[in-house]
Amino acid sequence: MEDGDLQTIGLLDYDKRLKHSFTAHPKVDPFTGEMFTFGYAHEPPYITYRVISKDGFMHDPVPITISDPIMMHDFAITENYAIFMDLPLYFRPKEMVKEKKFIFTFDSTKKARFGVLPRYAKNDSLIRWFELPNCFIFHNANAWEEEDEVVLITCRLQNPDLDMVNGIVKEELENFSNELFEMRFNMKTGSASQKKLSASAVDFPRVNESYTGRYLCSLGVEGTDDKRQKSETKPMFFALNLFSLHFVSVVQ
Repeated sequence: MEDGDLQTIGLLDYDKRLKHSFTAHPKVDPFTGEMFTFGYAHEPPYITYRVISKDGFMHDPVPITISDPIMMHDFAITENYAIFMDLPLYFRPKEMVKEKKFIFTFDSTKKARFGVLPRYAKNDSLIRWFELPNCFIFHNANAWEEEDEVVLITCRLQNPDLDMVNGIVKEELENFSNELFEMRFNMKTGSASQKKLSASAVDFPRVNESYTGRYLCSLGVEGTDDKRQKSETKPMFFALNLFSLHFVSVVQ
């Protein structure tokens, strides 16, 4: 392949069925060939879920009911469910104008909510919501099912300061703590739990996509070098960390 071999044909709107934003992180089930995706908006419905068949047909939209417009950058799927994240990073245009802040504001007083919906639901009436301590998540690694539980492996960020990330606040990011977590949602009891899998600052997880939505024992994430990070005003990722989830070990 040489430069110029790839040409843009045009926008794909699925025969004009796509009328909302489209995530940068759709999920493809390696066993069915289907694509699962969503979009978020600043007006209701704030989240819209879609399923795209193996042959490219986009099924009807499924609005997901949440109370406020949020940033939802990623989601996850398992064999039978889709997992949505209602995290307290809210769209606040008035604060941006009046206080010269970033257009999204994190509310540290609110819980993090995770909605688990059957993958082929026609509406959100069957969604189960679970609460965990407040956080924000840019990127998930993978998810799967274990008996009554749905398991999510994710990069969890405590108290994100997007003004600092964007360089509005000129301070070192010593408290920019993005860590690998395992979260579990029990579909039978309604309980939720989480545990930290890493002490490193990590993000951008990658897995073997042949296991998307299914159990896997290892993954790779980008991590920081603490000494180099302290000299930066924005989060920088310098190293590849390999995690064995079964033994919770790290190889750099």
